[in-house]
Amino acid sequence: MGKAKVTGTQGAESHLKSFLEGENHLWYRINALVFDLRHFRDKDESVNRLNTVLDPMYIGAPYFTNEEAKKIKAANFDGRSLQEVIASTMQEKLKRRKRTEVEDFRPCAAHDIAPLLERAFDIKYKKLDKSKHFNELLKTSGLDLKDNQKFKGV
Repeated sequence: MGKAKVTGTQGAESHLKSFLEGENHLWYRINALVFDLRHFRDKDESVNRLNTVLDPMYIGAPYFTNEEAKKIKAANFDGRSLQEVIASTMQEKLKRRKRTEVEDFRPCAAHDIAPLLERAFDIKYKKLDKSKHFNELLKTSGLDLKDNQKFKGV
């Protein structure tokens, strides 16, 4: 599948990653969310942050303000909003789980949502996981970068 396209408020198309260009703190928190989703079972800090999320798609507080969450969910990904893509993917996975008679029908954030976000934002999880710069920022600053801190991705 090709790169996802997003149409911004001015109608220009770009990749979802570039959709957030210039929004250092937001880009950092999207990466932090992916990192936490992938480490839900093995990092206490990730578990603690994710346990406070109320949004079923995990695109909400404490990672994002309401306005940021709306912007992310509305981004045009694969011809639909990111919210629609996530919802339909979760619905499909739920149908498959019911057919296999698994007792727990909830989506798995690490296996279901994280890969969608990685693809949508072109995040290379293995590189992110190994990035000393990112891991240090997350350890020292949590979700709130200080004004002088920059995250350009990995």
